[in-house]
Amino acid sequence: MSISFITAVRSHEDEDRIIATLTHQGYELIFRAFSSEDLAKFLVGANSDQRTLVVASDDFDINKTVIDNRINLNLKFVSLSRKTMKSEELTLRMVHEALRKTEDTRKSRSVVLRMPHWIAITGSSGSPGITTIALNVASELSSSRENLLIDADMRHQDMHIRLGARREGKTILSPSLAFMGIISEEDQSLIEKHGDKRCLIDVGQMPNLRKDLMVDRRLDSRQTLEIVLQSSRIVYVTQLNHRSLAELEGFLTFAHHELREVPLTVVLNKMSNTDRQKSLYKSFKNQISEYPHFIAPRDHSLVDRAEGRFAVLSEVGARSSLRKAVQDLSIYLDKST
Repeated sequence: MSISFITAVRSHEDEDRIIATLTHQGYELIFRAFSSEDLAKFLVGANSDQRTLVVASDDFDINKTVIDNRINLNLKFVSLSRKTMKSEELTLRMVHEALRKTEDTRKSRSVVLRMPHWIAITGSSGSPGITTIALNVASELSSSRENLLIDADMRHQDMHIRLGARREGKTILSPSLAFMGIISEEDQSLIEKHGDKRCLIDVGQMPNLRKDLMVDRRLDSRQTLEIVLQSSRIVYVTQLNHRSLAELEGFLTFAHHELREVPLTVVLNKMSNTDRQKSLYKSFKNQISEYPHFIAPRDHSLVDRAEGRFAVLSEVGARSSLRKAVQDLSIYLDKST
């Protein structure tokens, strides 16, 4: 894949030297920025799927531009000193290092960009009830303070249907609860404006945790990981079967390495009283021994009734065991966030 580049260099002589060096190596010049404002404006309309390098001189202030474009993994920045720009060898070395530093850069963001009031709801495959938990926890939490419920699951985005709400924009559900759908990469950047508010974010199923997940350029995987790394608390929803337990094990390994400072709560949803479930529960408890967990019983009829009325569990089954389990989880999260 070809790599395009943008220059943001004060000295015309240095800029010409960089352009000659990179074009000789097969890079394609697509824009010359004369100010930080020029650069920011150009990047707004740039193709986010195209690998692009911004080459700037160290006297060219690009800090805000870097922050505003941090979710675009195809966009890299490199800042060069006057000494470096005078050497073709040093310039190419710095450029190549910038293009290879994706993994280290992403890992550092998990600390720098964490939002203090974000709760990410994710989980295993096989429809364990991530959306149901997210919707009803948000409803319970809204009784104590204002909350924003966000559907950021780009693979199976259907919460607006459950609520009878618009897919785009923000919908006010109650005086203390609003809903917003994230349907594009640009929308994702908008939720960072709510960093000072408590947000319940349904990011859907956790992607397959391969070694190259940190540099996965697919939008759905990248967005899920981005939100999980920025959140101050994670709720992982799963159910009792061998596949889900294997996925849980992989996620806990990931959490141990990448989310050490982030409180993790595990929700065992759709629990029944069969002998097989009781046997699997022993394995589950051994896996999550160091993490708090909550058990939500299986109650398909109650969930179906709530969905049919565009309602939450508290409205159709206030005294049900499932609602009580969600309420206990919400009280715990409210006290710890």
